Amino acid sequence: MKLSIKNTLVAVAIIVTVSAIYTYALVSKMPVASWHMINVNSGKLQGDANLLIVGDETVMIDAGYASEARKAVIPYLKKLGIKKIDHFFITHPHRDHYEGLAIILDAGISIKNLYYKVPAS
Repeated sequence: MKLSIKNTLVAVAIIVTVSAIYTYALVSKMPVASWHMINVNSGKLQGDANLLIVGDETVMIDAGYASEARKAVIPYLKKLGIKKIDHFFITHPHRDHYEGLAIILDAGISIKNLYYKVPAS
């Protein structure tokens, strides 16, 4: 069977279209994720604040000292339009990790789930 140029082009177009649809279906099922390391270090103060956004879920890991949360975390969250944090983790009970949580709540940003570990006595 001899294929004409027209039939060959139609076959190629069908293959490309099916491949594109299949690729889109695979990729669209994966949520977009981003990791934001918010700088909460200034002067003598050092702390941690990380924000993960996966699909429509937000995860915050620590929030630095209160003063640094006011200066850096709140403006950053507002710039991104974040009004709620789905999961907030306090890695350990040091002020440079947990103090910013109160500032986030005072700013009207809600926390759906809070996770923390109480050290053994």
